Amino acid sequence: MQIIEKDDYSEYTMDIAGQVITFSGDLVTSNVVDINVNGVAMTSETFVDTDANLLTAIAAQLVTDFPTIIESATTGSHTIIIVPVA
Repeated sequence: MQIIEKDDYSEYTMDIAGQVITFSGDLVTSNVVDINVNGVAMTSETFVDTDANLLTAIAAQLVTDFPTIIESATTGSHTIIIVPVA
């Protein structure tokens, strides 16, 4: 089951391996991240101050927007690790 797919016009590539999203580089000023989960758009997240804070905001938004399929999401260096609802 594919949980997350990237948008086709992203400036950065994302590799989806299982439940891990890996960005190919730092997110920077003016980046807006749009992610679809099972074809449904997540609320967009916009860069405010740091790469780490944007990753944290994306992870939180995924859980908020899709609570029936995403139990939790944590971040690492260029990554978001998703725990699906069991």
